[in-house]
Amino acid sequence: MQKHINNDNIRPIFTTKQVYYLSNSFTGDPVYDALVKMKASRPKQPDDWRTPKNFYDKLNKRFNFDFDPCPFQHDMSWNGLSVDWGKVNFVNPPYSKKLKEAFVKKAILESRKGKVCVLLIPVSTGTKLFHNVILPEQPKIEFIKGRLRFEGYNNRGEFCNQPSMRDSMLVIFGYSNLSLQ
Repeated sequence: MQKHINNDNIRPIFTTKQVYYLSNSFTGDPVYDALVKMKASRPKQPDDWRTPKNFYDKLNKRFNFDFDPCPFQHDMSWNGLSVDWGKVNFVNPPYSKKLKEAFVKKAILESRKGKVCVLLIPVSTGTKLFHNVILPEQPKIEFIKGRLRFEGYNNRGEFCNQPSMRDSMLVIFGYSNLSLQ
């Protein structure tokens, strides 16, 4: 059921460059349509963020990583999706949908070779990726308390160190391959 609104109910929503007015021009839901317009007008966020050092150090002490297929600001002379990974891997993949999914699938393949892959990814337990790709592999999953403060450069080129917009979790493929000492 679509709602009809009159001009008296129109409220402005603003971005840095434009002002959009709620209307029923796309789906009939003025709030949803305005949000779609705003999202389309935003510059793409960078997909390269460093794991907080203290958090990584605790994980490294626990797992003793020997490879990171997607390190922060690497020189791009190699592609973490096309090389063989180490025996124990730390993976903080880009969070864009396609790249995150590609690194999750690569981690599964590497774990089937007897390797351990520890992925730091956003909590998204309602997605197809989680239910159709991650869960069938029966990985060890650990939810991170609180929000991590990733470091990187925003779409204006400014260095940022702010809490993540999402909760995080560790998904550990090949946990049974790990010899804890």
